[in-house]
Amino acid sequence: MFSFDLQSLSLLAAIGAAGYFGVKWFLSKDTEVEARRASAYELAKKLESYGLRHIPTIPAAYALGDYSGLVQKVVEVAKIFLAGDEAIVKELDQTFDRVLSVKLATPEGIALLKAKLAEAEKAVA
Repeated sequence: MFSFDLQSLSLLAAIGAAGYFGVKWFLSKDTEVEARRASAYELAKKLESYGLRHIPTIPAAYALGDYSGLVQKVVEVAKIFLAGDEAIVKELDQTFDRVLSVKLATPEGIALLKAKLAEAEKAVA
């Protein structure tokens, strides 16, 4: 029926080994992409937790693998920030308030803010 000589068996073994290592390499690359996307998602959550609303949509779109959406989000954010200072100031005011709240929640943050206030009072006086 079928007869395999040494050359045919060697070729089959080489094809099997190449397939195994090819799949292993592909899966390692897939794991790298998943890790980058997970990091982008964590970044988006962290930025949102600090009060930013528009900028976190960019890494969130990347995390989903939505590349056309990613480009749209970049364009939207650019339009918002190029429209005028009000949008930028509003975004940063929300962030400032959130970061200030986080700083005031720890003794180290309170000490830092007291030191900054003392420096500001010296500069004004």
